[in-house]
Amino acid sequence: MMVDNSSLAKHSNDVLNEFKRSFTEKLCKRDNIITIGATNLEIDSSKAAMSIGGKTLDTAMLDRFQSKILVPNPEKNQVIQSMAMHYANCDKVSSELKDVNNPKMIKLGEFLSKHNISFRKLESIYNEAANSTAGADKNLNFSDIVKAMRTMKEDLKLTNEEIDGIFVH
Repeated sequence: MMVDNSSLAKHSNDVLNEFKRSFTEKLCKRDNIITIGATNLEIDSSKAAMSIGGKTLDTAMLDRFQSKILVPNPEKNQVIQSMAMHYANCDKVSSELKDVNNPKMIKLGEFLSKHNISFRKLESIYNEAANSTAGADKNLNFSDIVKAMRTMKEDLKLTNEEIDGIFVH
């Protein structure tokens, strides 16, 4: 539900407008339907929503929801559990990435939660790491996760120095 101000925005804005019309006409008029929207953008009631990368949530769409609840990014233990669960049934993954008590797993969880990495971005890190090792005859490990984070550093808003410091100390 992002406002698109680019020169190629006509199609996406048409789709958004049609969705808003249908949402209002069909869903909002029914007592037996609960509609839930989710975003990782922090909603500021005075501005409707914070802008991320030049994009802003559509205020007319936000106005259609009675309640707005901030769901925070994952904390350290949630990051650790997410990674362990993601890799639990994978054969070509180091056992370290499945062990919630592994010191490297704990350091990584602390780092990612401190830098407000969302579950969506965690999933992107997992996918990037998997893609980088696809076809290789080796198990995915912590260095592959770090390499994936380096590849995605702009999107994660991290520097190489920050990433390099994860397992130092």
